[in-house]
Amino acid sequence: MKPAKILFVCLGNICRSPAAEGVMKSLAKGLPLEIQSAGTAGYHIGELPDARMRSHARKRGYYLISHAQQFNSSTHFEKFDYIIAMDENNLETVDYWTKKLSFHFSSHILHTIFWTNLTNKKTDPTGDLLKR
Repeated sequence: MKPAKILFVCLGNICRSPAAEGVMKSLAKGLPLEIQSAGTAGYHIGELPDARMRSHARKRGYYLISHAQQFNSSTHFEKFDYIIAMDENNLETVDYWTKKLSFHFSSHILHTIFWTNLTNKKTDPTGDLLKR
């Protein structure tokens, strides 16, 4: 059976998307899944996930060891079955490339499930307020 391929996408690929990648890899052990993460901006290519994120993940039994990579629209659309954006801005970027490259692709957003706090403001793990 061919593994389903999932890509988690955030801006810099050092906090949210590598956390989602690490947790999903842990949950999916033994399942036919290929899981990676990428950033829509090339700010941190080759860097490990943010030290604060790695520390909090480690406390929960997750080890984030993937190095940041940049989202490459044509390559990633061809390779992955599912692209999951971590916020609206990155979803807009994925949707833009979906239309521009004429891919028939359904991108999804994950942050509304995981990063909405009690005041209904959306923040990333560093505490920065995200665009609604």
